[in-house]
Amino acid sequence: MIRLLLLDRNEADSFYKFINEVDPNIKFTQEECVDNKLAFLDCQVHIHEDGSLKSTVYRKPTHTDFYLQFDSHHPRIHKLGVIRSLQLRASTIISDQEDLPGEQNHIQKSLGCCGYPNWAFTKAKKKRAHTESKRRNGQRIKNTLKSFGIATSYKPTNIIRGKLVHVKDKPPKDKQSNLVYGITCAATDCGEAYVGETKQSLRARINQHRRPSSSEAQKSAGFNHCKTSDHFFKPEEVVILDKEDKWFERGVREAIWERVEQPAINKKGGLRFQLPHAWDQALQNLPRQYAQWASGLQSSLGFRCHIWGLRSLSGL
Repeated sequence: MIRLLLLDRNEADSFYKFINEVDPNIKFTQEECVDNKLAFLDCQVHIHEDGSLKSTVYRKPTHTDFYLQFDSHHPRIHKLGVIRSLQLRASTIISDQEDLPGEQNHIQKSLGCCGYPNWAFTKAKKKRAHTESKRRNGQRIKNTLKSFGIATSYKPTNIIRGKLVHVKDKPPKDKQSNLVYGITCAATDCGEAYVGETKQSLRARINQHRRPSSSEAQKSAGFNHCKTSDHFFKPEEVVILDKEDKWFERGVREAIWERVEQPAINKKGGLRFQLPHAWDQALQNLPRQYAQWASGLQSSLGFRCHIWGLRSLSGL
């Protein structure tokens, strides 16, 4: 919030001298009005002949109107935040409503040069309206409770404890679900690999690869491999490649890993999601992991970086 203090011109110099003598480590500067305009941070104060004031958005003469490019590799919420920040600044600083449309047009034109489409402005406006509605509703509830003598306080949802502390222990690997997993054949002379996904626990899914009594397992390429070659899988050697709760997105991640690893056991074209070959160029430089699985030298740090790379490419 900007606060203005009006002083007589004869008193301005003495006041300026006084505040600079309060603390030797704090020094203030002063600027004179130019054409009855005085800039302070993002605000420019206009002084009319009758002594009234109005404020507009101020930009330095060297300002380029260059903002975060819309096609940059940043989360979309950051780009919408650019729109909301500039629009919030305009609505907060500008005192006369007739000046607001001109500033909004300037914002849209400047961001348009940075690649921002029209739908982004519409979405940012809806998001801001939703946020303001929630704030008003919260204030309304607070005022109602206050009339009954009930004090209220707000609790933040993003706290350090929630980011750093996990109250529940992490479940064992074989009890985790909603996974994309990889496993190599345990036969010494084989070493072929399989990539799959499951909503069930990892233990249940691996057992289905080994158990012919399950009708679902009989459709599995892993079960067919074990049946025809008399080989087997070891549950302790399964590797969790990715995690995804949503059914469709999990199929996309499975398709990505299958394209990267090229496992011999998988049914080619039998995946739930058919990954377009346009992905080949983007995925060809990603390292395979099967050699590390077989040797037991899996690097957890490298593995996480690999998974992050796949998530960034898939946009999920």
